[in-house]
Amino acid sequence: MKTRLSIQGLSCSHCAMKIEEKLEHSNKFDSIALLFATGVLLIENDHPVTDQELSYIQQVCDDIEPGTVISRATGNTTAPDATPAAHANGDSCECDHEHHHEHGDSCGCGLEHHHEHGDSCGCDHEHHHEHGDSCGCDHEHHHKHGDSCGCGHEHHHEHGDSCGCGHEHTDEPAAPIDPKAFAGSQKLYFTGLSCSHCAMKIEEKLQQSGKFQRAAVSFASGTILIKNDHPLTDSEVAFIAQVCDDIEPGTHISRIPADTVTVSAESASPSARKSVSKAEKKRPFVLLIASVALAVAGLITSKLLDINWLPPVLFVLSCVLSSYDVWYRGITGIAKKRVDENLLVTIAIIASFFIGEFPEAAMVALLFKISLFLEDKAVGATRKNISAITNIQPDSAKVLLPDGSTRQLRAEEVQVGQTIVISPSERIPLDCTVLEGNTATDNSAITGESIPVNVGPGDKLLSGSINLTGLIKATVTSRVEESTAARIINLVEESAAQKSHSQKFITKFAAVYTPVIIGLAILVAIFPPLLGLGSWKQWIYTALVFVVSACPCALVISIPLGFFSGIGAATKRGVLIKGGKHIENLSKLTDAVFDKTGTLTDGQLKVTGITAFGDFTTEQVLRYSALAESFSAHPISRSIVAQCPDKPQEEIVSYQEVAGKGVLVQLKEHQLACGSLKLMADQDIRVPQGVEANVLLAVDGQLAGAITVGDALRPDSAQMVADLKAAGVQTVTMLTGDSQKAAAKISGELGLDRYYAELLPQDKVQRLTDIKGEGRMVAFVGDGINDAPVLAASDVGVAMGFGTEAAIEAADVVLVSGKPSSLVTAVKLSKRVMRIIQANIVFALAVKFLVIVLSLFSLSTIWMAVFADVGVTVLSVLNTTRLLLGKKGT
Repeated sequence: MKTRLSIQGLSCSHCAMKIEEKLEHSNKFDSIALLFATGVLLIENDHPVTDQELSYIQQVCDDIEPGTVISRATGNTTAPDATPAAHANGDSCECDHEHHHEHGDSCGCGLEHHHEHGDSCGCDHEHHHEHGDSCGCDHEHHHKHGDSCGCGHEHHHEHGDSCGCGHEHTDEPAAPIDPKAFAGSQKLYFTGLSCSHCAMKIEEKLQQSGKFQRAAVSFASGTILIKNDHPLTDSEVAFIAQVCDDIEPGTHISRIPADTVTVSAESASPSARKSVSKAEKKRPFVLLIASVALAVAGLITSKLLDINWLPPVLFVLSCVLSSYDVWYRGITGIAKKRVDENLLVTIAIIASFFIGEFPEAAMVALLFKISLFLEDKAVGATRKNISAITNIQPDSAKVLLPDGSTRQLRAEEVQVGQTIVISPSERIPLDCTVLEGNTATDNSAITGESIPVNVGPGDKLLSGSINLTGLIKATVTSRVEESTAARIINLVEESAAQKSHSQKFITKFAAVYTPVIIGLAILVAIFPPLLGLGSWKQWIYTALVFVVSACPCALVISIPLGFFSGIGAATKRGVLIKGGKHIENLSKLTDAVFDKTGTLTDGQLKVTGITAFGDFTTEQVLRYSALAESFSAHPISRSIVAQCPDKPQEEIVSYQEVAGKGVLVQLKEHQLACGSLKLMADQDIRVPQGVEANVLLAVDGQLAGAITVGDALRPDSAQMVADLKAAGVQTVTMLTGDSQKAAAKISGELGLDRYYAELLPQDKVQRLTDIKGEGRMVAFVGDGINDAPVLAASDVGVAMGFGTEAAIEAADVVLVSGKPSSLVTAVKLSKRVMRIIQANIVFALAVKFLVIVLSLFSLSTIWMAVFADVGVTVLSVLNTTRLLLGKKGT
C-alpha cells in the first residue's frame, strides 16, 4: 500500500537525501522515496502509515532540518450548501443532509449519519461510532473496540470496550480499517522556500510529527502532498506552516496556488504573516542594498581615511544586515548536528573576521545572499513550468440540475452519471461522454497533439482537455480520482520515486564529499603552518575556501531537478515517464521490441484485399460477401459489412451459420457460400492452389472471389522504425501471436530487423528474456492486457495509450497519444536530459575542484568558493530549465 505525504519548509536537497537514507535504514517501511523535486514523500508498506510511524518520520525530519513539516493529502471537505455527499475521515461540517463521517470527524449536523474510528459529535440522530468513539448523543448507535460514551440508548461495544452505559452490548472483534479510506490526497502550495536542503528537512519533520500518514515536499513544483485518513484541518495547516517557519522563516503555506492566494492568518507561517505589507515584502531588498552600501563605504574609508576601526565596523555591519538569517540557521543547525551551506558560510565569514579579512567576509556574505536570490528565481521559474504541466484539471464543474439550472460543485463531489455543462474555453473537469452539442477540443495537454479534434454526441472527452468552440452537455463517466487528468498528474508527481543510477550515485557521493572536504580543510589549516610552509593566516584562509566548497548543493539540486524537468517535458509531448531511472534506460536503449496488433497496427480489422474469379468483379465479391455476413457478429464479418455500406437489395430466403466455417445464404435468384476453405470443401467448391484469404465467396456453386481481412499499419509505424535506428537503437523486433505469413508481411513493410510469430504470452516473455540475455537494453511496446507480463520483464516497458489498466500499471512509460512514433520522442528527449545532467555534474565538480586546487596555491578566494557553490547551482538550474523550454518535437 502506497501512502503519499507532503513536505513543507524543506529547501535543501542535501538534507532530503539524508532524511531518505535515515528512513530507509530504520527498517520501518518496505520502501521510501523522498521526491525533493516534487515535494512528495512516498512510503510503501503493507499497511497505512500509522500515527506512531508518522511521528517517527517527523522526528527524523526535525533532527536533520528543523521546521520541516510532514502532512497528508486528501480532498477538501464538502461545502455546507452542497448536495448530499460523503464526508470522510476528519471532515468538519454543519450541513443538514445525510452524510458519513469517518475516523475523527467532528460535526454538528442534525440528520442521520455515521461516525467511525474516533468520531466526536453532538448530533441528536441515529449514527454509528467505531473504534474509540466518544459521544454524548441520545440515540441508538454503535461503538466498537475501545469506545467510551455516555449515551442513553441501546448500542454495542466491541472487543475491549469501556463504557458507562446502561444498555445491552456485545463484544466482537474490531473491523479492519478500509484501505479505500486512504485514497486521495490534498495538495498544499508554498512560497518563500528557496533551499532544497530545507525542503527535504521539512518533509522529514512532517513525516515524524505523527500527524499525517504521508507527506512529500516537491521543491521543484512548490507543492506539498499530504495523505491522511481525514482532510487537513486548519490546525494541521497551521502546524505545517509553523514547521516551515522554523526551518525556513518566511515560508508561506496555502491551500490554493500562490498566484491566486492572499495571505491569511490560518494559512500563513508566522514570518509570512509579518510580510503582508508592501514594506515588509521590500525589506530583504532594502537590507541587501544597505549591506552593499556599507561594504562600499568600508572600502572607501579604508582607502581614504586613516581611521583603523571604522572599515571593520562597516564591513561587519554589512555582513550582519545581509546574512543575519544565514547565521541564525547555521548556528541553530549545530544543535541538530546539521551541516549545511548556511553553517559553512557562517564559519567562513566569522573566521574571516578573526584573521582580519573583513572585506573578504563582506564580499562572501553579499555574494552568497545575491546567489541565493538568483537561485530562488531560477528554481521558481522551473517550478512554474512544472506546475503548468500538472495543473490541467479544474477544481470544479457545472452540474446540470433537474430544473435546468446549473450549480458549481467541486470536482470530487460530482458523481458518475451526472450531467455537466462545459462552456467554450473551459477545461473539461472529468472524463465524460457528449450528450448534447458539437465542439472542437484541444487535447494537447493530454496527448501532446495540438490539432483540434471535432466531437459530437456519443464521443468521449478526456479530463484536462480544453473545449474550444461550442457549449456542450456531457455525462460523467468516471470519478475525479479515476479521471485521465488525475492519473496523469499522479504518474508525474510520483515519478520521482524511481531513482536513477545518477541520483543514487550523487546521494552516496554527497554523503562522503562534505565530510571529506571538511576533514581536508582541518588538515590544511593545521599541518602546513606547523611544517613551516606558510603563515597560520594564509592556511586558515585556504581552509575556509575548502569549507565553503564542501556543500554539494549544485549536484543535489540540479540532478533530481533535471530528471523531473525531463519528465515534465515528456508529459508536454504526450509521453508519461514514471521515473528518472527510465529516462536513463531510454537514453541507453539498444533494442526496441514491439507487439503487432494495436501497436504497430491500429488493431481495427479492415478489408485489405479483394480478389475476383471468373466473370465476377471485386465490387460484386464485396457486395455479396457483405450481404452474406450481415447477420453475423464475428469481427471479420463486421469488418466486411462496414467496408460495403451499399449491400445488394436482394431478398434473403434462408440463412444458415455453419459453426467455425462460415454461412450459407439462399437468395431468390442465387445461392451464396461465404466462409473458410473448409466450408468450400464441404460444398464441393474447387479452390485454386495458393489462394489464401480470410473469407472465400462462392455463388451458385462457383468460386467468385476471396477477401483478405487484417488490421492496417499505423500511419507513423514505418517512419518510427527508421527514426529509432537514426536515434541509435540498433535492433527493432516484433513479437506477435499472428501467423508467420502475416508477421512476415508486416516485417517487410516496416523494415524490421527480425520478428517472431505464433507466440503465446509466455512465449513472448521468453523471447524477450533471450534478447536481454545478449547484454542489451531492451524496451517492449504493447497495449493489451496480455502484454503486461512482457512489459514487466523488459528494461523499459512502454504502454500504448491510456487503454488497458494492467498494461499501464506494468509499464514504465506510457505513450498517451497512442502513436508508436512517440517512442522516438521519448528516446531523443531522454538522451538530451542525460546530456544536460552529465554536463551539470561535470561543470559543478570541475569548478569546485578547480577552486580548491587553486586555493592551495593562494590563487582563489572565499568569494570564488561561494560562486563554486551557489553560483554553480544557479547556472545548473538554468541549464536544466532548457528542458522545459524546448520545442515539442525534440
